[in-house]
Amino acid sequence: MKHGLEAEQVHPVHLLHRETTEKIIGAAFELHQQLGYGFLEQVYQRALQVELLRRGASAELERRIQVLYKRVVVGDDDVDLLVELRSGRDQGRARVRRTG
Repeated sequence: MKHGLEAEQVHPVHLLHRETTEKIIGAAFELHQQLGYGFLEQVYQRALQVELLRRGASAELERRIQVLYKRVVVGDDDVDLLVELRSGRDQGRARVRRTG
């Protein structure tokens, strides 16, 4: 008996923005390898933005966005990092908000 999910068992919804997700995670790993830990949050934010831009993503810091529900604007939200990809199969968009 195998444990965990096999690739064939993963629901397509979980892979909706795979390229975007892989770029963000890859950039975060590169950032950690290069800088390590101990800097202020703003240093990591800016470094992540730089790495994402190097990987071909649009990355904006401290941005206010409109929240849509069924194509209707229902409010605004402030995000720490907004990442968008406009190339390849994945036209993904990801938001990162500070917690705590």
